[in-house]
Amino acid sequence: MFPTDVQHDVGIWHVAPAAWGLIILAVGGYCTWRMLQPAEPGWQRRANTGALGTLVVSIWFAGSFLQRDAMRYESVHMASHLVVMLVIAPLAVLAVSTSSYARVSSWTPLRALRNPVVCFLMLAILIPAFHLTLFGAKVMEYNALHAVELAFFGLVGLFYWRLVLSVSSEIHLPTYGQRVAYVTLAIPVIFFAGVAMMSMDHPLATMGNLSSSQAVHDVHQAGLVMIVVGDGLLSFYAIGLFAAWWMSGRARRVDPLGRGRLVVSAT
Repeated sequence: MFPTDVQHDVGIWHVAPAAWGLIILAVGGYCTWRMLQPAEPGWQRRANTGALGTLVVSIWFAGSFLQRDAMRYESVHMASHLVVMLVIAPLAVLAVSTSSYARVSSWTPLRALRNPVVCFLMLAILIPAFHLTLFGAKVMEYNALHAVELAFFGLVGLFYWRLVLSVSSEIHLPTYGQRVAYVTLAIPVIFFAGVAMMSMDHPLATMGNLSSSQAVHDVHQAGLVMIVVGDGLLSFYAIGLFAAWWMSGRARRVDPLGRGRLVVSAT
């Protein structure tokens, strides 16, 4: 799915000093915030796991080919978006406590973000807007725009996944069935965007390192990455939620008073 020279350099890892600075700043900020706002009872293990996972994946991402070659190839560019939105964002959701979400979403301009339809539409609009339009082509020419683009994908991912992974009754989808449906509905959004890219007969942007025919092939590979990686991750999450739904049904049969909601164990 990736160009040959990228495949040869996959094992090379190097983080720029500026990226290290941002990572250290983020870790320091999170630790300071966690000291001021301790995790709620029963949330510590989940929060620590999410924070550690976010840190590890972010450091790997910052030094990997996904960041290094994102401005050279559309296929790598696509993969970087998917990692931010479908891997880093859900891990970051786990790291933040329920009460923190409730306080942030209680701010009037952000109350609409409690609505699953609004969050789903943000994801459904963002994907084609950044991959099938001239704006997406312009991003390939400027590193600063690429950084803003990644931030957008991260924020939209946070708003989307908090409805699925949060245990707050105010901001999460109340049943496992709704969570499975919510994640499953995103699969055709990514699939059709990927098909659209695989059907293009012209490159999205002028790639100085590629001929016209190579650039078109790279766009087709980007569409393939979107379908295989994007829909693969979403399918994995949907299957996991379905398994949790099935297990909660077994628990209800054992304990008829169980409500079937997501339970966070303190052990």
